[in-house]
Amino acid sequence: SASLMFPVVIGACVLSAPFNEVRGYLLQSGGKKLSFSEFFKPINFLRSTALGALNMGVAVATGYFLTPIVSSRLGIFVANLEAGKPRALIELVLAINAIGIIAAQAFSKKVFTRAIDANKENLAVSKQDIKSLTARLEALESTNKRLSQKVVSLGGDAGDA
Repeated sequence: SASLMFPVVIGACVLSAPFNEVRGYLLQSGGKKLSFSEFFKPINFLRSTALGALNMGVAVATGYFLTPIVSSRLGIFVANLEAGKPRALIELVLAINAIGIIAAQAFSKKVFTRAIDANKENLAVSKQDIKSLTARLEALESTNKRLSQKVVSLGGDAGDA
């Protein structure tokens, strides 16, 4: 029953929370490793534990109450579809279309183009950096050539330069 499932799920979330906190502490990246007192913030721990447990409990209880309703409606729909009723077929096509539209909107948020557009301003700076680095490289090569010639003129070997 939901009256039992709700507290059991919340209890499981609360009981596992300290272990999740320890796991997070142990899995810190090496360069940014915090001490346990810096990592563990009791108020943040309590807030995230309470909200996470409540979220899971509500989700499970909601699913518990909605599953029979959805199951009965789906049973009626399948029976109508197997009976060859045109309305059931139209509903199926519309449902698939709605799922496709929702998926298309979810995945066409231009996530990648926004990231590229944000870097367009940096592109001119990068091109300028490349030009300045190329000029520096040419200057260093010129200096290296002059120093090599000086080593040879002082009696050194070209291989020593």
